[in-house]
Amino acid sequence: MSEASKIDEIYKESKSLSNLNHINIIKLHNFFRQDNNVVLIMEVASGGEVKKYVHSKGWLSELESRDIFSQLADAISYCHMHYVIHRDIKLENILFSSSDDKKIKVSTL
Repeated sequence: MSEASKIDEIYKESKSLSNLNHINIIKLHNFFRQDNNVVLIMEVASGGEVKKYVHSKGWLSELESRDIFSQLADAISYCHMHYVIHRDIKLENILFSSSDDKKIKVSTL
């Protein structure tokens, strides 16, 4: 696949992802091409990765795990209802919206 076709593919994917609007999905506000790059302007999730949080605690209680998983399931269900399949679900792509809030945000890119 050529570099131009890769950029075109990212641009097309960004266009469809910019239509997603869910409390647990990082919002893609805008995107544009600049030379041989696609620039993405996304919502900030300053609370850090869920992966780092789990590693720092060592383990999560059932209640905390259930809350995180429930939010993740809601986000993925919303994606599927909008014909978007998340092809890279992992803890590194799940962030907390802020350091004092346990609301998660799933990165779709």
